[in-house]
Amino acid sequence: VECDGSSQTIAILCSGGQSNRLYRAGKVVCEACFSSGGASGVESLCPDQAATSFVPGSAAPCAVAIPECAHGTHVAGIAVGGPIVSGGRTVQGVAPAASIVAVQIFSKGTTAEACFGEAAPCVFAYDSDLIDALFWLRSQMQNNVPEFQNLSAVDLSLGGGFSPGTCDGDPTKPYVDVLASLGVVTVAAAGNSGFNSLAFPGMSSPACISSVVSVGA
Repeated sequence: VECDGSSQTIAILCSGGQSNRLYRAGKVVCEACFSSGGASGVESLCPDQAATSFVPGSAAPCAVAIPECAHGTHVAGIAVGGPIVSGGRTVQGVAPAASIVAVQIFSKGTTAEACFGEAAPCVFAYDSDLIDALFWLRSQMQNNVPEFQNLSAVDLSLGGGFSPGTCDGDPTKPYVDVLASLGVVTVAAAGNSGFNSLAFPGMSSPACISSVVSVGA
C-alpha cells in the first residue's frame, strides 16, 4: 500500500513558505505567523510587523536575501511537493497527497548584536514564538477547527544549543506532549553542527526532547 499522505495534514513551523509554488500549489490549508519584534534590532516578519497574524499570506517567506528565508518552502516541498514531471521524470515529496499548515515563527535581526555577533540581516526563532505556535495548533485541534482534524505531524527543521543527552527540562516539552496525546508527532532536526560525531555526541534543542522524533541526515 502506498503511503502518500492522503487525508493527513502536516504543520511546518519554519521561516514561512511560498504557497503558490508549482511544486506544492494548493496544498496550504491554513497559515499563521508568530514573530516577536520590538526588541532592539529585531523586527517581526508577520504582515505589517504584527506580533501574530492569521490572515492569508501570514506565512509568506521572509524577504531577507539569505538562505534561511527559503528554508520553509524547501521543507514543505520535501514533505508534500508534487507530483510533477521534470526532466522526463516524475518528482514528488514524501507525502504528496498531504496538506500543509504553514507557520512563520522567525524574526529578523537588523544589527550584529541582534544576530548574536554575526552579520546582519539574519533570521532566528524565539522559543516563545515556537511555543505560541504549538499552543495554537493544540487549541485549533481541541476547538475542532476542520483544517486541523487530520493533523498528524509537526515539522521543526530548526534548533539551537547542544545537549549531550535528553533535555526534558526544555520549556517546549509540555506543548509537544499535549500534541502527542492528541495523536500528533513532533519531528525535529538533530542539528547541523556535527554534534552527533564521536567528538561531540548530542543534539540541538528541541530535538533532544525525549518525546520528539529527532532526525539527522
